[in-house]
Amino acid sequence: MLKLAYSVRTQHYLNSANSEKDSCYIPQIYLKNRSWNPPPASTTIEHNLTLFEKSLKKHCDILSKKYQNTNLSNLTPLQSNALRKLRDNKMFIVKPTDKNLGPAIMDKEDYINKVMTEHLSTNDYLRLTKQEVLSKLLQLKDTLKNLISNNQNSLSQPELIYFQRGLKNQHRIPLFYGLPKVHFVFLSFWFWYQITVRCVANYFVKNVLLNGH
Repeated sequence: MLKLAYSVRTQHYLNSANSEKDSCYIPQIYLKNRSWNPPPASTTIEHNLTLFEKSLKKHCDILSKKYQNTNLSNLTPLQSNALRKLRDNKMFIVKPTDKNLGPAIMDKEDYINKVMTEHLSTNDYLRLTKQEVLSKLLQLKDTLKNLISNNQNSLSQPELIYFQRGLKNQHRIPLFYGLPKVHFVFLSFWFWYQITVRCVANYFVKNVLLNGH
């Protein structure tokens, strides 16, 4: 309900501003200002939002009482208990498979060895400790900040805002993981890694410099 109200108020604010699209606006690199909240909408809209929320809560209470003693899961209690035990068992790991062919349950030690042997043991990747990763992330962030600061006269206002907001966000340490390719005769993996602060620069190059904005 909070997300709905946020979206409605934001749309009302934009419509009320009646501002034409700025030619310098670059939607591909827009980042939301997380500290900004839209002001209340018109009295009519706020009244309707309140009525909708009350009606929604009322129907939720009715359905909750109606089905309070009913198992709404598509799994039996025995199946649910088995899945919970598998999830909590540190000997196994559960991963989605490549091509969306359902979940795969693997021995955790075998999974780690397979990932290390097939990918991380090659010359393309280097395994780093947590401290090494944090150090490199901090170094990369400082390098980007200096680069932007020294060239800010060459950047438009939307581009500066993009970098300011992007570098301000907290970025988690990237995680490397593999999705089993169960449709192959021999088990193989499709590898993914979670992008971090370097995505801020990569995304800018891809959507601004390469596309000629």
